[in-house]
Amino acid sequence: MRDTIDINSNDNALFITSQCNNRCVMCCQPPLLRNDLDGYFQKNMALIDSAPRELRSLGITGGEPTLLGDRLFELLRHVRTKLPETEIHLLTNGRAFADKEPNAVRKRYFSAFHFMPILRATTILSRR
Repeated sequence: MRDTIDINSNDNALFITSQCNNRCVMCCQPPLLRNDLDGYFQKNMALIDSAPRELRSLGITGGEPTLLGDRLFELLRHVRTKLPETEIHLLTNGRAFADKEPNAVRKRYFSAFHFMPILRATTILSRR
């Protein structure tokens, strides 16, 4: 994981965790059983703080980012505050939202974002 965000790169991403709640056949990164959420969270918050405001896009990936729980949305709000024009790409299997009403999830967590599932594996969050 890099310690800086590169304004000239289209491949900037925040790695949330090596844990996952799925075993996708096509996944090139099998989940690891280690408690790395806190360490990556602190590192990612610092990366967001140091990112150039003109950053065009930022990926959020893992393992499974939603395992961060409510702190994922804290992180998303932090990105939106520090990088208001940056497009956010959240790569998730979506299982954390499977048993919830989509409009309730959107209202609670994504009121400031456009929520659009793509190919059942990727979610793009961008400014409205």
